[in-house]
Amino acid sequence: WDDVGRGYMTNGLIRVLLKFAANYLAYLRRGIPLERIDTHSLRSGGACALAQAGYSDRDIQKMGRWAPNSQAFKEYIQQQLSTFSQGMAQAMSEVPRFTNMEGTGKAGNLR
Repeated sequence: WDDVGRGYMTNGLIRVLLKFAANYLAYLRRGIPLERIDTHSLRSGGACALAQAGYSDRDIQKMGRWAPNSQAFKEYIQQQLSTFSQGMAQAMSEVPRFTNMEGTGKAGNLR
């Protein structure tokens, strides 16, 4: 650190901070082992976030510094989205039972 409180951000420091944040956010209780959290998580998470935000493949490649002809970033996106969306189809297919709290006086009329 210098005399005004500035310091260098190193790979090791980023690793420590990521693991600290993951621990604080109770990743272990959520089934995510802290050993799986590393600086690479930022790259894959960034690619997934950009894809969900609608950025083009080319933009994602540039931001993640992937080679122009590389399709490797798609592996991150597919893996992340499949984890994110796990169980969504099942949840969407279940029809909840609603109760009309106001009452209508007529059976079958829910308006």
